[in-house]
Amino acid sequence: MDKKKIILGLTENSGNQAIKQKAFQLIGNIRWVGFSTIGINETTPSNRIFDLNLLDDGHLYFGTAVGKPVYDELMKNPNAAVTGTTEDWLMVKLSGEVSRTHSIEIMNKFYAVNPGTKALYAKAPDAFKLFYFAKGHGELLHLYKPNKIIRFRFGFGGIAPPPNRYAINSDCNSCGACAERCTTEAITPGDRYAIDPKHCLECGACYDTCPVNAITKYDGRGA
Repeated sequence: MDKKKIILGLTENSGNQAIKQKAFQLIGNIRWVGFSTIGINETTPSNRIFDLNLLDDGHLYFGTAVGKPVYDELMKNPNAAVTGTTEDWLMVKLSGEVSRTHSIEIMNKFYAVNPGTKALYAKAPDAFKLFYFAKGHGELLHLYKPNKIIRFRFGFGGIAPPPNRYAINSDCNSCGACAERCTTEAITPGDRYAIDPKHCLECGACYDTCPVNAITKYDGRGA
């Protein structure tokens, strides 16, 4: 894969804002994505397919009715996660906090691209509420070969992108065991070996293999 132009016009040196914009555009193009929330009992996840719309203010919007379980879930815990994919295995995911919008202008823009939704709630327009992703983080991931990936992480709304799940620390003795086990060849040699987060599958093979426990695992987020 040409590292100068990898996916969606992004390169190895693309910044956070460029990655975020491409990810939001991809979600807006896919539209129908998996949408997960914390269940009302806070012990089990809740999942459904939602239609996400990227409007001209740069936010991703979705709507639901006040009588639906997902509305109660978001009112209790406004955190949600989105996943989507294209036919050629370009994947996008997003996790963050959502907020309701009360803007009539935004609602009209949403209805302009969703006339069916407007017609559906014509008899009870007050039952339909509109939300958008206010802050969070996400990533683009492409499985472009059986053993090759490219990953771009981003944050938005004041949230920084999460770090890579695995990193080689100063205890490394340069034995090379991690590189031999790396499923995507994302580890490069040196006085201290290094993991390229853009190409790391995060499978944990290196972590389990290192004979001197020189690989740190970040547990601050899920897969």
